[in-house]
Amino acid sequence: MYQGYPLPVTPPGVNIRTDYSPTFNYAIPLMQTDCWPVRFTWQGQGFPWQQVIITSRQNTYWSQQQGTMRAWLSLNPNGINVLPIQSYRTGDIHLGDLGNSWCFYTINLSQDLIRLAQIQFGVDPNALGDGDIPGYWFNIQNLDGKENAYYLRMDYFGYGGQTTQ
Repeated sequence: MYQGYPLPVTPPGVNIRTDYSPTFNYAIPLMQTDCWPVRFTWQGQGFPWQQVIITSRQNTYWSQQQGTMRAWLSLNPNGINVLPIQSYRTGDIHLGDLGNSWCFYTINLSQDLIRLAQIQFGVDPNALGDGDIPGYWFNIQNLDGKENAYYLRMDYFGYGGQTTQ
């Protein structure tokens, strides 16, 4: 259970992650996908989040590892990217050492409240994945045959509040 919601069952090589690090740094085994829940509404909290800023970069790589990690947002762990292909070539991004940022915001949020990020995209906060599990998943996939590492930080904003995971 995560924040009152059940976690989906995933095949080998697809890891549901909720073990947030205070340093925001994570290791990922070779050829694995880490899936992090992105929730705009949390059971038991008095207010929903309006947007999340996700910042990520590849932490360790040699020249042969450049571009071996990709990231995308989906409704299910390791699912289909919610960004349309025309929004950013394939909708997913290969992480590098300079970092990438995404702002996912509720579709009814006023444009003047949307925070700056390299990619900005409106989402339906009430969308359901398989098994009627609410929310989205931020996926990071290691495409390399060696262990990799990445930085991942999620900053949630809404109705006078802010939290970081």
